[in-house]
Amino acid sequence: MVFSLGILIVVFLLFPRERLEWLIMREDDTNLDLSIIYIENLLSVNPDDRMKLSLAKRYLRMGNYNEAETLLRELEESPLGYVRFEAFSLRYEVLKRKYFAGNKELRGKIEEELRKAINRGEDLKTLRSLYRESLSMNMPHLALLAAEKLSKIGRNRAYWLSEAYRQALATSNLRKAVELAGKLSDMDRRRRTYWLREGMRVAMALKDYRLAEHYLKELGAIKKDARWYDRAAELYLLENDYRRAIDAYIAAMRLEKGTGKKFRHLKRAIEVALWHEDYQEVKRLIRSYGRRFLGDDEMAEFILNSALATGDTTFARKIALNILKHFEEKTIR
Repeated sequence: MVFSLGILIVVFLLFPRERLEWLIMREDDTNLDLSIIYIENLLSVNPDDRMKLSLAKRYLRMGNYNEAETLLRELEESPLGYVRFEAFSLRYEVLKRKYFAGNKELRGKIEEELRKAINRGEDLKTLRSLYRESLSMNMPHLALLAAEKLSKIGRNRAYWLSEAYRQALATSNLRKAVELAGKLSDMDRRRRTYWLREGMRVAMALKDYRLAEHYLKELGAIKKDARWYDRAAELYLLENDYRRAIDAYIAAMRLEKGTGKKFRHLKRAIEVALWHEDYQEVKRLIRSYGRRFLGDDEMAEFILNSALATGDTTFARKIALNILKHFEEKTIR
């Protein structure tokens, strides 16, 4: 102790404090034993976290892992953000080296340390680093956690929320994925249609048909497209709500331009009504929309067969007469 104190006094006499600290903080010194003595003595007078960090690095270079770990754990509570993160990084790096050296039992410890660091992370640089590290260690559930925190700070919030969505899918966390898709549809207005489609797709995978219907309605409000009504009809059928399915097919029919495409939707609506033995609905559909298709042989045949299936012979006879009239007019022309 006397020897160490003597060295410290000489050093203080030879160098101003600022020059001394600069020399100590340099990490390219070759006399580690001596610099460790310097710093340990300085810390007894001035317990500076930056010096503690410098000392911990020298302990690691000397292979004094127990002393280094004790000091680094203390520094992870430092009021200085960069000191906290560097202390974690150094201790984590030692842990990871041991893991890759063959101690696979440490994977759980690595996951625990990463999770703790992400939960405590507050700045962009730290969280970005932890996100990349989570991916490199094949821990997408932790990457999800980091990306969600990143989406709440900084400018690129939509980007990080989309990364969180990607990691939610990677972990098969579909409930989280559909939640994030909903947020992204509001936040990322330029790609709103894409995120609504993603939300609908994941909701379908979850068999959450009400939620899928919500996304479909949002899509329909953006762009009138028969496809969205077709998908909505499929959802209603899955929910055993055949009347709403029929309405969706008719809405799709009205949006189509070609006769063939229009008839395809009407045919599906009539088939659904027949499957549910709702013959009054079948007759309503034929009366309201069927007449315009009677001039085509195939379409007319389907409509007549559907009319006969209702069991109402009077109704079926009227449809047959209308079909005959159309063909007579076509022959005269």
